[in-house]
Amino acid sequence: MPNPPYIFPTYSPWFDIPDFLTVKGVDDIEKARPQASKFSTVMLTGFCDKSWQPDEVHKFITQYDLHRFNVIFLPLQRRAFVYFKSWDSCCSFIQNHLKRVFSEGSSSFCVHFVFEDVRPGAAEDKLYTTLMRLSNAHVSKPESLSERLICVGVSEVWLSFITCLLEVVQCIAPFVNFLVLSDRVYIEMRESSGVAQVLESHSRQSLSKRRGCWRILKIRPMNNRLSPSLL
Repeated sequence: MPNPPYIFPTYSPWFDIPDFLTVKGVDDIEKARPQASKFSTVMLTGFCDKSWQPDEVHKFITQYDLHRFNVIFLPLQRRAFVYFKSWDSCCSFIQNHLKRVFSEGSSSFCVHFVFEDVRPGAAEDKLYTTLMRLSNAHVSKPESLSERLICVGVSEVWLSFITCLLEVVQCIAPFVNFLVLSDRVYIEMRESSGVAQVLESHSRQSLSKRRGCWRILKIRPMNNRLSPSLL
């Protein structure tokens, strides 16, 4: 929410959960095929707090050979989405996961086939809109979103840091919402002028020195298209 405390715990999930089938065995691949093969997307849940730090995310992606695919982590929701390029590559990931579970006896996360189109698209405003819908959050004035969105690259994701960052931005110009990913935070400013105020009034160096926000790596306006490094 755009007002203090910005982030707070809830008794049950407030975010949107798409139709899904939890993977428990190889038979679930064929069971899910009619619907899941249309989207080749899986949802991962059950991660612990430290899983969202960049080093841990990189380790996870490397361990499961996911560099070729779009992997989006949503730390505050403790879940991630993996968007595969084909049904075959999706099934290959599931089979490898089940082999690991069988050999190790357990898994640190759960895998679910997604039965809805939740793909984020190539444009950064579409990514934000899709993920905000999954977060059960409203996007105000979507026609001007591309002019009101700021992306803050971060080295770590901790609740205290996110709160600090939002407090600092709010002191510069009002914002209406935000989205936290594993390596960046999108902030939706109330007006496009707020973007200019944040970008022009405070460099990354000066902003990161304020109130412990040293984890900031970069501050930029929205990109029209996502580069491979942002996927």
